[in-house]
Amino acid sequence: MRHPGDVPVPSGASRASKPWERTPVPRRLPALLPPHPRRKPARALAALAALAAAAAGCSAGSYSRSADREAAAILEGRGGPLREARERDRVFPSPPDPASEGAVPAGTEREPPVEVPATMTLQDALRIGIAANRDYRDEVEGLTLSALALSGVRYEFSPRLEATLSYLVGNSTGAERADTARAAASVSQVLPTGGTITVSGQEDGSKEEVPGRAFASDSTVAALLRQPLLKGAGYESSHEALTQAERDVVYALRDFERFREQFLLDVTSRYFAILAQRIRVRNFEERFESVQFQTAQAEALFQIGRQDKLEVLRVQNDLLSVENDLLDARDALSLAIDQFKVFLGLPTTARFEFAEATPEFLRVDVSLSSAVEAALSNRYDLANARDRLEDAERGLRIARRNLLPDLALEASWRATSGERTGWLHDPTRGQASSLGLVLDLPLQQTLERNAYRTSEIALEKQRRDYERFRDDVVVEVRETLRRLRQAAVSLEIQTRIIALEEKRSEKAQLDFEAGTIGNRDLIEAQQSLLDAKNERVNRVVEYELARISLERSMGTLEVEPDGTWRALRAPAAGGVAGGEGGNP
Repeated sequence: MRHPGDVPVPSGASRASKPWERTPVPRRLPALLPPHPRRKPARALAALAALAAAAAGCSAGSYSRSADREAAAILEGRGGPLREARERDRVFPSPPDPASEGAVPAGTEREPPVEVPATMTLQDALRIGIAANRDYRDEVEGLTLSALALSGVRYEFSPRLEATLSYLVGNSTGAERADTARAAASVSQVLPTGGTITVSGQEDGSKEEVPGRAFASDSTVAALLRQPLLKGAGYESSHEALTQAERDVVYALRDFERFREQFLLDVTSRYFAILAQRIRVRNFEERFESVQFQTAQAEALFQIGRQDKLEVLRVQNDLLSVENDLLDARDALSLAIDQFKVFLGLPTTARFEFAEATPEFLRVDVSLSSAVEAALSNRYDLANARDRLEDAERGLRIARRNLLPDLALEASWRATSGERTGWLHDPTRGQASSLGLVLDLPLQQTLERNAYRTSEIALEKQRRDYERFRDDVVVEVRETLRRLRQAAVSLEIQTRIIALEEKRSEKAQLDFEAGTIGNRDLIEAQQSLLDAKNERVNRVVEYELARISLERSMGTLEVEPDGTWRALRAPAAGGVAGGEGGNP
């Protein structure tokens, strides 16, 4: 016997045939009917709530699983052809072929965008970089876009001319054909006081296909002036967009100059790093030739019994070590040259030699206080931060003014000619004018309030950012000056080390020829001299880069359009001296 609350289940039906039927359905469910008089309503409501929650959970889960299945189907549908195409079009490398080792891979051929000299000087590298470097071109285009943005804003605040001409042929069932024409023109201008004046003229005409009826027209001339008196009044509020656009162009120009200074430093750093690596390669080549000779000499002495086997093995091991160092140095040089070509915007197939040059040592020293003073006065990025603080202060003033009521003076004049025959009549038949005040009461100012508070927060943040940036500039100048002075001292020390190592190497050569020392001592002395020479190259480049960095930190580095720059010369009595130079 079935209970009245039981739910009949058809025989053979699967309880898991639907997503929401994966859990067994209880045989006894509460009847979805008004509660039995003997049952409490609270229990029925609780049962309904439980059923609703279960249905909602099952529905959300089914939606999630359905979305996953559809996403998987889409990915498989797109991924399968992608994998098939990759397997079909995959290209595998071939064994090395000496005949084609220097060939240019297909699809990578391109001519240099500028003329490349046979011998590359630093000035040539700067010229090519300015013309072909991708980041440099991006900066130039960004500068152009900022100027175009200013042009668009200036257009908004210039006299706006508009004109419209129209002629419509009308035809409708049960009526005579009627043609209408219109000619309208207007000019509007935002005034420096924040007001707007508009002058417009319009000529409307019509003609019906009625015998003897001429073309009828009427003219209208109107002028309207609206001048805010509180909210939006004045040049600062009304022309804020123009003011900010003008200043943004100045910011962009300053940022571009700072970029050019950093670009000069990057080109110089990469160029001199290649020259230094070339010197290191030559030093390793000379060292390799020397150890080769010493190895042959040790083997010959061993053959006649004047050298033991251990010394021969040592010098052979040193020869392999120096050969490995030479190969590493050559690989590093090739990589640096390829990276330099890509940095300049040249194809890796471009061929040129580097000029034999080393940085010119210019003794520069300035007082810390004068260097900081120059940086705080000259730095473009610091000037941008200072001006952006002024922008935030101006924005707060405008936001405060926008809390005022919107009170405006409105004046209008309108004249019409009335319907006349023909075109272009004197529109003075009917005239109307008005003058008055319009007040919009600010009953709700939530947006204005939020904008004002936002401007207050923006001003405080900009003030903190400016103070932090100013402190960072001071720290940067101090660090750059310390690095320059340290590089100068290190260069002098390294010069003295080379002099000592040369004497030591000469003494070791004499002692080896006299037979008082072995190959091991001679090789160590020559290796120490080689290391000292390589280190001096590093110190010279480090000093030159520190000198350029100091000029950039102080804001005294001026880059000309062709890449030349003003370099510091030896200052007199602690002052900052300047002169034309900078080319090796």
